[in-house]
Amino acid sequence: GVSNWLAMKTASPPVLYSDGSPILGSLQWGEDEDSSPLDLCVFLDSSDDYKAKKAFCTEQHSYVCQSALKPCAPNVCQNGGNCSSCFGSTTFCECPAGFDGKTCEINIDECTSGPCQNGGSCHDDINYYTCTCPIGYQGDHCETDTDWCSNIQCPHGFICQDFTFYFQCVHPSSVARGRGVPYQCSSASCPDGMYCTQEGVAAFSCKPE
Repeated sequence: GVSNWLAMKTASPPVLYSDGSPILGSLQWGEDEDSSPLDLCVFLDSSDDYKAKKAFCTEQHSYVCQSALKPCAPNVCQNGGNCSSCFGSTTFCECPAGFDGKTCEINIDECTSGPCQNGGSCHDDINYYTCTCPIGYQGDHCETDTDWCSNIQCPHGFICQDFTFYFQCVHPSSVARGRGVPYQCSSASCPDGMYCTQEGVAAFSCKPE
């Protein structure tokens, strides 16, 4: 986490010498306590809408002010954010994972990057997402083809054939000798969400509804 240092950074160049040349060094006022090289400072960047940013305290920044980091009263941050103030007036929020905005009011949409593959639907939640996969795909990101024949049990004597989006159960006799073993499609022939289609006398397919 950060130390108890808070500062404000102005757009460069903030200060000029009398001849017009910029001052590139670090200008600090306020606390006399030296900062450790391992301390992290929080500064408000006026060139970026005064957003709070972190940096090592020994890095060169054009500070306008510096004061001890103090909690706000009351806490104006939403969704569990922690509020801190500079000189008791300027405030900023440190937001928990999954939230953004000046007062942590924005729920970050983790689906924006399109993490679900192969036509999967993304459902955003707080700091995570879930993918609902179309029939034929599975995995956290719908990245894996469903192996129908490892999960499906065709009727006795039938052979399973995988076609990615659907599968068929075929009796060898209907292929080898041109005559079939009678089979009638029923609602129990296919998994939920798929319908059965007769494919000849001794074969049927299960496809998405």
